[in-house]
Amino acid sequence: MHILIVDDDPMVHRALLRAIERVGYTADRGHRISCAESGDVCRRIVAEESVDVIFMDGELGPGDTGPVVVSQLREAGCRARIVMTSSLPELSDVGIEAGADAKCDKTNLGADPEATLAQLGIPPP
Repeated sequence: MHILIVDDDPMVHRALLRAIERVGYTADRGHRISCAESGDVCRRIVAEESVDVIFMDGELGPGDTGPVVVSQLREAGCRARIVMTSSLPELSDVGIEAGADAKCDKTNLGADPEATLAQLGIPPP
């Protein structure tokens, strides 16, 4: 499984990466976790590689928002499961409307990624 973390904050990358690895999604089990700091990098990775799950920040910083990137990915045919991550519930809701499959409160993101993945129908590793 290839999981892509999209966030402009490196601390979020590290926290979510550790949480995902803690539940067993590790390279030695055949999983891959990539990180992207912008919508541009996310779109490039998705265009070039097979990605199964995307954790998408709602507030990506200048130039892009998570819901805009989600909409663009869906328009381009991306079939990855997308989780909107935001501390603003209304922004997560806009992401769902744009095509995200689930949402997760960013303030609690690293606590239980296994439950978030289970919401998407993805079994534990």
